[in-house]
Amino acid sequence: MRLITFVKEANDRLGMITPQGVVDLLQASDILGSEDRQAAEKNSFFHDIGAFLSGGDQATNLALRLLGQRGLVYLPLESLQLRPPVPNPAKILCIIANSKLRTEGAKFPIPAFPMFFSKFPHCLVEPGGAVLLPKISQKVENEIELAVVIGKSGKYIQRAQAMDHVAGYTIINDISFRDLGKVPALDSTMEPLKDWMKNKSLDRSAPMGPWLVLKDEISDPHCLRLTLKVNGEVLQDGNTQDMLYGIPEIIEFASKGITLEVGDVIATGTCSRVGAHKFLKNGDEIEAEIEGIGVLRHSAAVE
Repeated sequence: MRLITFVKEANDRLGMITPQGVVDLLQASDILGSEDRQAAEKNSFFHDIGAFLSGGDQATNLALRLLGQRGLVYLPLESLQLRPPVPNPAKILCIIANSKLRTEGAKFPIPAFPMFFSKFPHCLVEPGGAVLLPKISQKVENEIELAVVIGKSGKYIQRAQAMDHVAGYTIINDISFRDLGKVPALDSTMEPLKDWMKNKSLDRSAPMGPWLVLKDEISDPHCLRLTLKVNGEVLQDGNTQDMLYGIPEIIEFASKGITLEVGDVIATGTCSRVGAHKFLKNGDEIEAEIEGIGVLRHSAAVE
């Protein structure tokens, strides 16, 4: 199943993608049988992505029962204004240095276990939207990443049970501001400090989408091709099989002392780069593609 969040009458709505078009789940719930409709209304399953994911198999099965029902209305996907599939996650965690190929010969130490930085909801960019090139940075770079969306809350999650907490997958383009990453120490004899927030978390620095693919559609998330293009030029081409730490390890370490909540997003790290680093310019058109998920298209625009 593939789910989108789209705008309808100035409100976010939850949609299910089908071969015939998009089903507005809240509107379509009116044609469910009375018992199913009451269950959906009682639990607000179709009001937003968080409620849907919290509903687990019950919500999914109710949505699937809509298929083939008389009177079901299908909306053309291309006519809809999309939002990030998870518009307001409580947490966006991004793993540092998680590619075997990318870290070979790296000048920085490779962590002995997964390490993270955070982005925030204000960082998110909708499919088809524009990354903001801020006044304070001249070196804006992007990196494609597979993103995991949490579907079951948990803390101190064991590696063996970690995949039970995954709802599905989407695409994130991790935008970095390379000239904002270092802060001089007051003592000039000491090494500069790392400013992760300014380096990674400025406004509109995390395009996400175009939809959430539930995990039943992805047989092996650790064997997916990732490709990033800017103006048609391939800048990254890799595979999730090159991760240093797989999704179960990432979830295990992320949940140590931190409760992972339904709708939280974890970006699993980028892949190898093709050629030299190139920074985004005003008007650039970006395509981030992950096998089995699709293509996240967006652009870049000056502040």
